[in-house]
Amino acid sequence: MSNTTNAKRPFRIGVWCDYSSLTVAPDQGEVGKFIANMIEGLMQQPEQIELRILVRPGDQHLFSGLAKRFPARVMVLPEKAEQRVKLSEALGEWGAAVLRNLSVKRESIKMRLEVELDRVDVWSRNLSQRPRGQRFSFAIKPMIRLINLCARVKCGLRYCKLGAKAGIAQLFCKSMPRSSFHVNSTAQQVASYAECDVWIVPCGVLKTPLNVPAVVFTHGVIQENHSEEFDPGFVRNINSLTLARTSEATLVACISDFIRPNDLIKQLGAPPEKIRMVSTAGAAPFPRTSEHESERLVGPQLLSRPFVLCPASFGPYSGHHQLVQAVAVLRDDYQIEDFSLVLYGDSNEMPAKLSALAAELGLVDRIHVVGPASRERLGALYRHAMGAIVPTQFEATVFPLYEAIQAACPVACSRIPAIAEQFKSMDDAILYIDPLDPNSFARAIMQIRSNGAAIRENQQEASTEIRKRSWKNSALECLNICHEAAEIHRNENRARPVEKLLPGKTRRRITLLHHIAYAGGVWQATSSIVRSLVLINRERQQLEFVLGVHPEQQGYLELQLELPDLHVEPLPPVIVSKTSLINALPNEATILAEQATDEFFFFGGRNDFLLESDGWFAFVDQFTMPLPPIRPYGILIHDMLRLHLPEVFAGAEWDNMVRRGIRPTTNAATVTVTTTSPTAQDVIEEYQLPSSRCRMIPLAHEPAKKFTSIHPTHVQGLKESFVLNVANVSAHKGAEAMLRGFAEVKKRLGWKDWQLVHTGWGTQWFSKHSMDYPDDRHIKHIRELVHELGLVEGEDVVFLGYTNNSQLMDLFQRSKIVVNAARFDNGSYSMIEGAWFGKPVVSRRYKAAEFLDQRFGIGSHFYEGDSAVGLADALEAARVDLTGNGASQLDRLEQICRDEVSLRKFGERLYDLMVEMANGDEISEIPGESLGDASCIKF
Repeated sequence: MSNTTNAKRPFRIGVWCDYSSLTVAPDQGEVGKFIANMIEGLMQQPEQIELRILVRPGDQHLFSGLAKRFPARVMVLPEKAEQRVKLSEALGEWGAAVLRNLSVKRESIKMRLEVELDRVDVWSRNLSQRPRGQRFSFAIKPMIRLINLCARVKCGLRYCKLGAKAGIAQLFCKSMPRSSFHVNSTAQQVASYAECDVWIVPCGVLKTPLNVPAVVFTHGVIQENHSEEFDPGFVRNINSLTLARTSEATLVACISDFIRPNDLIKQLGAPPEKIRMVSTAGAAPFPRTSEHESERLVGPQLLSRPFVLCPASFGPYSGHHQLVQAVAVLRDDYQIEDFSLVLYGDSNEMPAKLSALAAELGLVDRIHVVGPASRERLGALYRHAMGAIVPTQFEATVFPLYEAIQAACPVACSRIPAIAEQFKSMDDAILYIDPLDPNSFARAIMQIRSNGAAIRENQQEASTEIRKRSWKNSALECLNICHEAAEIHRNENRARPVEKLLPGKTRRRITLLHHIAYAGGVWQATSSIVRSLVLINRERQQLEFVLGVHPEQQGYLELQLELPDLHVEPLPPVIVSKTSLINALPNEATILAEQATDEFFFFGGRNDFLLESDGWFAFVDQFTMPLPPIRPYGILIHDMLRLHLPEVFAGAEWDNMVRRGIRPTTNAATVTVTTTSPTAQDVIEEYQLPSSRCRMIPLAHEPAKKFTSIHPTHVQGLKESFVLNVANVSAHKGAEAMLRGFAEVKKRLGWKDWQLVHTGWGTQWFSKHSMDYPDDRHIKHIRELVHELGLVEGEDVVFLGYTNNSQLMDLFQRSKIVVNAARFDNGSYSMIEGAWFGKPVVSRRYKAAEFLDQRFGIGSHFYEGDSAVGLADALEAARVDLTGNGASQLDRLEQICRDEVSLRKFGERLYDLMVEMANGDEISEIPGESLGDASCIKF
């Protein structure tokens, strides 16, 4: 696919209407109407653009009329014969891949053979040095020869196996006529072949990953706003798809100022600088029909009595239940039953629950359902209706409201933010109803019934400005956004580093190491970074990743299932002698012999890929012995706790680990990576590293991705007002200071009805009800302190232990204040997450916490040291802050959700670093951002 606009052809826009199970066509609900009108507007532009409309195979006829009207400018894809991948080409690609695989593995096979033969030679030499009576040479020599022969045959068979695969594939491909066989293209392949400058994706709920520059339209997170009406699994699936597509998009577009902050920024976590606005216009005019034809289209059954039209698709948020209840209210309370209710939607039958409600209320004979129909019939229904009711509880744009005004039909609709925003100029003329109150519906119907002509006249007069809106203008806004997205994509491609490859290799291999089993945040951080790296690699394809994890690490199998293109291998850490490693790796003997240590930290299990890798990267910096420097490697250092809290990490075990393992491993690393400037300065000073080998990639976190795709699980036993402390059981997390500060605030400031909730790995051991807690001095001290401070478990304080993300989401939503009481660390994600949920945040003041506060715009209430009085004062200030205004929260959300702090941005910087490291390049400098004292990304 071309990365630049072809100067010999017009600007080409693709419209992605293939949504796997259906094609988004003009008759497919609000989104279908939206994109159909947008396409019409684009074709009216003075700029002669080209359109490529991607549909589900077999649905080409849905846009055939448009293609016939603009034969030189509109093409519907895939074309039935031309847009296919030749089988011979596919087999050729497979054969080439096998050959590349052979060239990559040839050296590995050769090295294995050499290692095995070297072992045989060592064994033979050792035997020859024994006393003559112990040699058994008559039996040993034939055995050695046999083992030698077996090793050579084994490796030869491996050569033959790989060579046969490639040879057969190549011969098969060469013998095939290149146009003989075809297989169906995927949507991604068709999109690439189309060579569009940019693609418009009408709705974010798309299963296919985007491999092209795209503008993704998001019409609101309906499922999250009404998640109680949907199956939780469905909610998670829909939201995860929307999150994935908006994160892949070049730009994200919406049509409502309400949706931008509340759905895109807050719930989806889209960076504000990535969002663009597009205005909307009304629906296309209804075809003209005669009075006789209009009556025929409506039908005698509906014309037998006056009717109210409800033009809305059936759905949990559509408001049909309230409307049906309103009809019963009019009958029971006002004795009005001289009209029918006509439901026009996406089905010829009412959903089961709605049908049961109508039967229960005795309204079956007064409700008629009209399924999808022609524009002529819909226009006739508006024309003959007594009035129209649009009862939706959530919608980004409401075409039925435009249609009713256009058809001069008196209309009432729900007062929801998006509608009020779009129809602000008609505010006094529109009959607004409470979408949750059947009595409000009933009052609106009575007004239309008794005063319909005056309402119609008033709405027609007030709709002058609405009628001036045109899809030509809306499409011009969309076209400008498309040009911007195409330019962004071209600039990104220019800035992307050129891949340098070794002969015979297509990708560099990086082995990622997570060699300690963690139950909490460290593994979550690692998995998030790995996920980001794999997604970036799908686009750039410069690297090949293998993840080596501790065999006892929980969650690595789930990560493997989620990322099928990532190989995950359990690797048990082992300590090996220098002699053993030299014997096993004779090609590395020179480097290993130069090392001052007699033992190395390495890995057992299937560790062959470590030796086949071009570089390693460790997500944990704890090593009991040095890592052998036989490959370029990097280390992510989260914090330097032992420097700032020596009393917590005192003891011979820690001292030996630092002296014998951590320090020499760090000193020999190609590059060390930190995520905050205070930690970077600590690393440079402690290990005396040159600044050229220390890269600071600022910390990233996306609460929206963590929480938007899940449903909260209620945590029982908590008061209405509680302070939330998310931390683990470790002494440096400040449980003592937290308890003393909370006891002080209850005693001095009278927080009688408040509760302190501790959650995180191991915090259940602080509870007196825990019988299996470890023999740990800190845990015993906290258990005694609760009693000493007069705090009552269950009433004043609760120790929950580990909570999953669904439970944590519930805790954040219900909490009043979020506290980070850590004495020192690399900054707590709970500060960012608490701010994202709109909660006041309290934190102990230390450098990393201040770094996070400034980077994410949290606005924390800081307190000094372990002062109980200081923490109590900060809690009181945060309680006062609960009345803060919405504008300040929107500012926080924009900071938290901007692109600079996204996992994508973090992953891109780390990915570029790994490419440099694997290529053996000098680690380059990158520009920093202004963060106060943390004014650079590389030191």
